[in-house]
Amino acid sequence: MALLLGDFFLMKYSTCAPLSSANLYLSMDTIRLSSLHLQATHGCYDHEKKNSQTFIIDVECTLSYLLGTSDDLSKTLNYEIVRSTVLEIFAQPPLNLIETLAVQIAEKILMMVDVSKVTVKIAKPDIWADSLPSVEVTRIK
Repeated sequence: MALLLGDFFLMKYSTCAPLSSANLYLSMDTIRLSSLHLQATHGCYDHEKKNSQTFIIDVECTLSYLLGTSDDLSKTLNYEIVRSTVLEIFAQPPLNLIETLAVQIAEKILMMVDVSKVTVKIAKPDIWADSLPSVEVTRIK
């Protein structure tokens, strides 16, 4: 079973039991962390490195299993692990580009066993009053 994602074909079979014996399901269930607001000193310019600014981070994790098949927290991707990963990366010494931060977050989360795809968006709302600059990266196993 192939799922077309842009110019990529993601070949992924669900490891969970099918809902009916006649079907095999491709899991595309997601867990999201939305609008995490952080203060940090990442940026290219001296004033960005000296004065903290707001960053808004969204993380979407596509999982390799169907959500809702268990009510056990240990059998799903805990939101706190995703949040802790973002906090850990943002706590490192200042970087120049939010692109670098987004890639580091995406790559670390993608290493988690049940994550097959991750999208990370980082916005900087303090830059301009009339628009919201942001970057979004997607990584697929």
